[in-house]
Amino acid sequence: MSKNLKLLYVEDDIETVLIYEKIFKNYFTIVDTALNGQDALYKIEKELYDLIILDIDIPFINGIDLAYKIREQNHTSKIIMFTASYKQNDLYNSIKIKVDDYLLKPIKRSELILALQKVIKQIDDKKQYILNKYFTWNSESKELKYQSIKVRLTKNEILLLECLIINKNRVLNSHDILDYLDTDNSEHMSKFNLNALSKLISRLNNKISKIIDRQYTLIKNTYGYGYKINLED
Repeated sequence: MSKNLKLLYVEDDIETVLIYEKIFKNYFTIVDTALNGQDALYKIEKELYDLIILDIDIPFINGIDLAYKIREQNHTSKIIMFTASYKQNDLYNSIKIKVDDYLLKPIKRSELILALQKVIKQIDDKKQYILNKYFTWNSESKELKYQSIKVRLTKNEILLLECLIINKNRVLNSHDILDYLDTDNSEHMSKFNLNALSKLISRLNNKISKIIDRQYTLIKNTYGYGYKINLED
């Protein structure tokens, strides 16, 4: 089972839902279902799903129209479309909407599992950031690795890296970073404690230098502007 992945399955036949639901629960932590497009849309507006599986022929809002609505507000969820009959127009629309897979019923168990594994790999790969030739960051597990070595991080170091990696293409000033650190998870970091932030960054850079056995600056200080994650070395 993949960690903390959420799936929504939209199908109006309850017997089919119960059959496929058992398979989905082997791969996803949370499996929600909806029996029509309207109920599905309500759930999609309340929850961000990693994967949404749609039958094309569902009541109120059909699968194609629902997929259009999903893509209007959400470009990150993967979508797999199920259909009972091959229609060229449906296939064309699925491609246009950027559906990730299109399976023709009756779907073999092996075909379904292969499609799920393919999508899960794409989701997992997307959560893995290659910062540079030395370091990777996993946005789900909040892990920093030097090659294959996991770097032990404090809560504030994790928050600091998360903040800088989310904004990896720009320099952040100290106050923006401190606002991000000022959460319930922080280790009593004062909102405007610039000295504490400077020490936190220095400790993390020193920790990294010891791990790789040479002087290394993972978080760069651009004098007069702020800080940026090192994407070059």
